[in-house]
Amino acid sequence: MRRGYPDINFFDDTAESLVSDYVTIYESLMQRTLHPADPLRMVFSAIAGATLQTIESFNFSGKQNFPRFAVGEFLDSLAEVFYKVGERLEAKRAETTLRFTVTSSEDAVMIPEGSAVSTVDGRVVFVTTQMTSVPPGETEARIPAECMVAGIMGNGFVPGQICRIVGEPFNGFVSVENVTETAGGSEAEDDDAYYERMRLSMEGFSTAGPTEGYEFFARSASVLVSDAKATTPAPGEVMVRILLQGGELPGEEILRTVEKYLSDRTKRPLTDHVAVGAPEVATFDVEFTYWLPAVSSKPAEVAREDIRTATDEYILWQRSQIGRDINPSKLYGMLMAAGARRLKINQPVFRVLDDTTVAVPGTIKVHDGGIEHD
Repeated sequence: MRRGYPDINFFDDTAESLVSDYVTIYESLMQRTLHPADPLRMVFSAIAGATLQTIESFNFSGKQNFPRFAVGEFLDSLAEVFYKVGERLEAKRAETTLRFTVTSSEDAVMIPEGSAVSTVDGRVVFVTTQMTSVPPGETEARIPAECMVAGIMGNGFVPGQICRIVGEPFNGFVSVENVTETAGGSEAEDDDAYYERMRLSMEGFSTAGPTEGYEFFARSASVLVSDAKATTPAPGEVMVRILLQGGELPGEEILRTVEKYLSDRTKRPLTDHVAVGAPEVATFDVEFTYWLPAVSSKPAEVAREDIRTATDEYILWQRSQIGRDINPSKLYGMLMAAGARRLKINQPVFRVLDDTTVAVPGTIKVHDGGIEHD
């Protein structure tokens, strides 16, 4: 896995060079020539294959001492030399706010901590994280809740989808539903995200609140945060805009999580007032016509599928970074590499974006122009 900087190898031997060395040594010691069909050459080739596997193992082991090559537990071990990066972020549970409706009563209605509420099909369950007392005469309470299972499976349920009480309802229960979209659930931090946080952690040394420092701490708040940009609309005011994995815009729950994390006195300069929000949106459309070559090593159907894949990859690339200019040249290069002979790109057109804006796809239209001869 390469994450920038030059590639390195501690040993660069090939099977051919190893066999040549073995033959040279043997001929020098035994004073006889090994002809191309000599069986000993087969033996030397087998030994060279085994030696190459050992060399690859040495190269892999040596590279694990460098963060840009390290993977898994080797990358975890290197974290101790980086400032404040800490351990790999663990999987987190999705969160939401549940609104319970209860009967009006002269006595307070108690909603127990751990009250379970699920989707209609019962596959995803959220539980309340605190005990709540509904005062006499009142009929509603809003209570934070989290998914029972960590990971992304609990994300994306819009208000009203978490609505079925699980088990025996408490006394006074009438109904329940989520009032915010569920969000914040994440899988454990992968190697690339962990490495990027290691690089950004050096900015955490500053007590002045540098842009990269806020980005480091925003990414440390949740694995879901894939990009962050800090701007200063006024002296002492800091606006941190975040973007989630896959170019998704953040919801209320994840924004609250990141803002709470950044507001900690160990992360925020004393004079800064920090707010966290979603980036502004610049919508871009994609429309192009492609032609395939009549003579190609790639079958037309495979090329068409590769064109579709390249289109999806371009859209993901375009929307995955705040402030990334809308760039049709990137689309052109990806489509040509996928197998197109000629392209006519109508949309998007080049547009410069600032550090407060992210590109979001609108309509996607791909036209097959057919096959052309050179």
